[in-house]
Amino acid sequence: MSHAGRPLRQGGFTLMEMLVTLVIVALATGLVGQALFQATRLEQRMAHASTAGAQQTLQRVWLRRLLEGVLPKSRLSPDRLLGERDRVQGTSTTVPAFPDDTAQRFMLRLTRDDGATQLRLRRGADDEGREELLLTWRGERGAFHYMDAQGQWHDRWPPPSGKVPALPTAIALETGLQPVPVLVAGVLAQGEPPVLRRELEQL
Repeated sequence: MSHAGRPLRQGGFTLMEMLVTLVIVALATGLVGQALFQATRLEQRMAHASTAGAQQTLQRVWLRRLLEGVLPKSRLSPDRLLGERDRVQGTSTTVPAFPDDTAQRFMLRLTRDDGATQLRLRRGADDEGREELLLTWRGERGAFHYMDAQGQWHDRWPPPSGKVPALPTAIALETGLQPVPVLVAGVLAQGEPPVLRRELEQL
């Protein structure tokens, strides 16, 4: 039988087959690239969350040590512990950035802005010193509380009524942080500071 009238098909792909193949390869490459991009972003978010969690844990440790190290001072001293719901100031042996454990003045202050609460730390005796951000959380929840020797909590220290020691037995910070929204620090130093001459003259 003769095949002279039929065109012979040469080996290889037609133009249509090549176009279909290129479209399939492009779609597969796009899907793989998008999946890799999302995996990379997820990995970066997890790494950032892990770093932020570790930093927050370290800052909680600093805060607890700072409050545990407060010292009793005379009631006439500007370095004595004074506490309210939104701030506490005094003198501590464990203020961050003072690794030699010398007693330094500090002030912790809660501020609220744009639906978030921030805990700021001021170091040293300069009342106009720069404040540093120590902790932050969403919402407006946040307050300091002070426990006396009888186990009663107060919103101010010293409390407005009654004779109390120079220091509370514990200081608590109520936060919006999870999983532990309340940080409690037991004050290590107890007892009364030495009486100053000015206090004796006022008796």
